[in-house]
Amino acid sequence: MKSHIGDIPSKTKRTVLNLMIFFALVVTVAIFNGCNKKSDSTKVDSGSESVISKPATPPENKQIAPKDLAVPDESDTPGQWVLLMAQKIKAPYRRAQTLNMIALAQIEAGSKKEALSTLNQGIELVQTIENASQKSKTLRDLVDSLTKMGEVKRALELLKKPKSDSNVDYTLKRIAFSLVNAEDGKQALAVIQEMKDQRDKVDALKYVAEQLAKKGQSKQALEITETVLEKDNKALFRATIGSALAEKGDKSAALPLLKESIEILPAIQDPRKKIMLYDVIIKFQVKLGEVKQALDLIQTVEHENLQQMLLSEVVSTLAQTGDTEQAIKLAEKIENLQFNGDHLSSIAEALVKAGQFDQALAIAQEISSPSKKTTALESIILGLVKAGKSKQALEILVQIDMFNERTSFPRNLAKAFVKVGDLKSALLVANKFKDLNPKEFYLSEITKTLAEEGEIQQALEVTQKMTQRNIQGAALTKVVSALVKMGKEKQALDVVRQIVDVDAHASAINEFASAASKAGKYEHALELVQSIQPQEHNVFYLKMMVKNLFESGEREQALAILQDAAKAPNDPKNKSVLRANIMMLATEPFPKKMTDDSDDRTVFRMKKTFTPQEKQLAQQMLEVF
Repeated sequence: MKSHIGDIPSKTKRTVLNLMIFFALVVTVAIFNGCNKKSDSTKVDSGSESVISKPATPPENKQIAPKDLAVPDESDTPGQWVLLMAQKIKAPYRRAQTLNMIALAQIEAGSKKEALSTLNQGIELVQTIENASQKSKTLRDLVDSLTKMGEVKRALELLKKPKSDSNVDYTLKRIAFSLVNAEDGKQALAVIQEMKDQRDKVDALKYVAEQLAKKGQSKQALEITETVLEKDNKALFRATIGSALAEKGDKSAALPLLKESIEILPAIQDPRKKIMLYDVIIKFQVKLGEVKQALDLIQTVEHENLQQMLLSEVVSTLAQTGDTEQAIKLAEKIENLQFNGDHLSSIAEALVKAGQFDQALAIAQEISSPSKKTTALESIILGLVKAGKSKQALEILVQIDMFNERTSFPRNLAKAFVKVGDLKSALLVANKFKDLNPKEFYLSEITKTLAEEGEIQQALEVTQKMTQRNIQGAALTKVVSALVKMGKEKQALDVVRQIVDVDAHASAINEFASAASKAGKYEHALELVQSIQPQEHNVFYLKMMVKNLFESGEREQALAILQDAAKAPNDPKNKSVLRANIMMLATEPFPKKMTDDSDDRTVFRMKKTFTPQEKQLAQQMLEVF
C-alpha cells in the first residue's frame, strides 16, 4: 500500500539544512542576476523585472547629505552589509527568499539571535506576497528554517495565522520528520498532534514510531502506539515497530511484539489493514528466522490469491537475506503467474550477488512479466560484465527485446565495459540502438568513462564515431575536464579547439576554466572565459568561474576578478558578475559532516568580518546598486 508519507523521503538521514542553503544560494544568484537598474547611460538585462530598487529621486535643488545614504561604516559586519543589499530587492517573494538564505548562513555561523531577527523580516513579508504558490513556498521555507534553529513554537504560530498555507498538514509533516531525524522525537509528536487530517496524522505517527525504533528508542516508539485509539492502527503500529527492532537485531524486544500482533490479527475488521498486518508480520517472522511460523500463518488466510501473494513476499524476503536455496524451493509452490515477477527477480538478483550467474539466468527465464524479466536479465548482464565475462553478457543481451533507452541500464553497461577494459564490447552494444540520439548519448557515456579512467586517446577516438555536433561537443567537454585534472592544460586546449558546436565550445571553455581555477591557474582560465562569444555566454561562465573560485577556497583570485569588474561598474557584464556574487562575498564555505555515516559536505556560513580588501569591494558594490 502506498503511504501518504511518500510525499517526503522516509529514510532521510542527511539533514535538510545543507540542501536548503545550496538551493537558496542558487535562488539568490537568480534574484540578484535578474535585477536591473536603468541609468542615463546604460540598461542592464532589459526585459526582466527589476528587483533592486532605485534610490528615491530627491526633490529639485536638494542635495542628498552623506548621512542620508545607507552606507555601512567600518564597524559593519558582512551580515549587516548583505541585509542592506537585500533591502534593495523590491519583489516581496524574492526578498523573503533572500532573507531566509541569509538567516541560514547566520545559523551556520552560530549567530542564532541575528538569524531569528532576519527570519522575522522575512515573515513580515509573507502576507504581502500575492502569488499563492510563491507565498506557500516562502512560508514552508521560513518554517523549515525556524525548526532547524529550534524555534518550533514560533514555526507553529506562523502556520496558525489565517491564510498562511493552503496545505498546513504537509508543512507540519515536514517539521515532524525533520525533528525526528534530528533526534527530537518528543517535539515531533507534539507537531503531529496539530495535524487535522486523521489519515495523514496516522501515517506520520507510524513513520515517527518506526524511525524511533530504528534509532534504538523502542520505549518512546511504543509510547506512540498508546496515542492511537483505533485498534487496527495500533496493531499495525506495534507490528511495524517490532519489524524495525528485528532489523536492528534486537530479537528479545521484537519477539513479544510479534506474538502480540499475531494474537490481535483475527480481530482486525478492516480488510485492507488486515492484509497490511499479515504482510508486516510475515516479513517480520522471516527476518527473525521463523520461516515455518510464517508459512503456517499464511495457511490461516482464507483467499488463495492472498496466500500466493504472501508466499511471494516470503520468497522475496528470503532472497534479500541471502537464503536463495530456501527461496527457490518455496518459489516452486507459487502457481499464480501474477505474483512470480517480484520474487523471482529478487532471487535472480541475490544469485547475481553470489556470483551464481547460470542459476540466476535460469530463474529469470521463468519470469512471465516481460518488463520484470528484462530487469532481471539486465542485472545478470551487468554482473557478468563486472566479473569479466563479457562474452556471456553479450549473448544474454541478445535476448532483451526491449532495450529501454530511457533507463539507466545502457549508461551503467557502458561504464561497466569500460571499467573492465573491454571497449570493443562496449562499442558492439551501440548497435542495439535503433535511433541515432540514444546511440550517441551512449557513446558519450563511453567517452566520459574512458576520460575518467585516463584513457584519453581512446576517448577521443570514440567521439569520432559521433555525428551530432552538440552531443559530440558535450562528450569532448568531459575529455577537457579530465585533461585539466591530469595537469595537461595544453592538450586540453587543443581539444577545446576541435569543438565545432558553439554552445558546446563555450561549455568546454567553462569546464577548462572551472578545473583550471580549482588547480590555481585562474589567470589562464579567465583569459579563456573572456574570449567566449557571444557575450551572454561570456557573462554566464565568468559568474560560474568566480563562484567556483569562492567554493574551492581561492578567495583572493575571486576577489581580484570582482575588483576588476568594480572598476567599470556601468558595464552590463561587470554589473551582472558583481550581482551574482553578493552572497559569496558575505559568506565562506566550510566542510561539515551532516550525519554520522555521511561524507563531509560544503555549506556556507556568514563571515564574522570583512578583510580590508573585501570591505572596499563591499562599499563599491553598495554604491553601484
